[in-house]
Amino acid sequence: MKIRITLLALIALFTCNTILAEEPIIKFGVVTDLHYSPKHAENKKHPSRMYKITDKKLQEAVNTFNQQNVDFTAILGDIIDKFADSFEDIRPILKSLNNPYYIALGNHDFLDVYGTKTQKETLKTLGVKKPYYSFVKNNVRFIVLDSNDLSLYSRDENTPEGKEIRELYNKMKAAKIKNASKYNGTLSQKQIDWMIKLIEKSQKKGQQVICLAHMPLRPTISATDMRGKEISQMLEKYSNVKAYFSGHHHEGSEYLKGSVKYYNFKGMIEGMQNHYAIVSLYKDRIEIQGFGDQESKTIKF
Repeated sequence: MKIRITLLALIALFTCNTILAEEPIIKFGVVTDLHYSPKHAENKKHPSRMYKITDKKLQEAVNTFNQQNVDFTAILGDIIDKFADSFEDIRPILKSLNNPYYIALGNHDFLDVYGTKTQKETLKTLGVKKPYYSFVKNNVRFIVLDSNDLSLYSRDENTPEGKEIRELYNKMKAAKIKNASKYNGTLSQKQIDWMIKLIEKSQKKGQQVICLAHMPLRPTISATDMRGKEISQMLEKYSNVKAYFSGHHHEGSEYLKGSVKYYNFKGMIEGMQNHYAIVSLYKDRIEIQGFGDQESKTIKF
């Protein structure tokens, strides 16, 4: 009897150690919606927004990411609020990261329309060479999207893109669709075609895909990509697309019903508590470890 109990104990211990030893395919940090602005006036409409202290919150997140040895950090937009020079306080903090960081542009990262001197200088200040791009880490394809590609604030009304987005906005507004907003945008057809081509290429290579963007696709709330449902239906045709991570809606949201898991992280700007996360990808699930008021979550495939 004693031998049997000892054997069972050893098996249990071995099983436990095997589970504990499981390493993620990749592990990365996530921050979003800092809206950092040391000279920003108090926002009486949104008193919970702490514009002047998100640099300190970011430093806390960076320290955690370095301690946890993440593979990279994803910044999901709205680093600054409306002053490009605010980024000068953020740059040295990001440089203290031990591993690379990647930026998905937010609507507040646009201080003028595409092509103007102001916006070119803003993108240069942020260190963003291309508004949408991709990279591969540990055989996982990350697609960084530009939710602002077609928007009222990023396109001159006299350009083809400007005319297209104004037509879409007016149509949605007339239909009283809740995400028809001047601070929302969407992907151009050119960007969608590029994204689908990359997904198909990744599928042939046996690569899982995770999309990173500023604006959520689902659920449809006021702060959502203006063509979110349409784009999500395209993504859900591909079994290798696992998740779509976003910011923009500061309270956070999720839509986990289908094959693609949509998760919207809380904005760092909100309240005195911090909001950031470490995401670990496994074969059968995604583990989100939340810090501060960012919740932790297990998302199973």
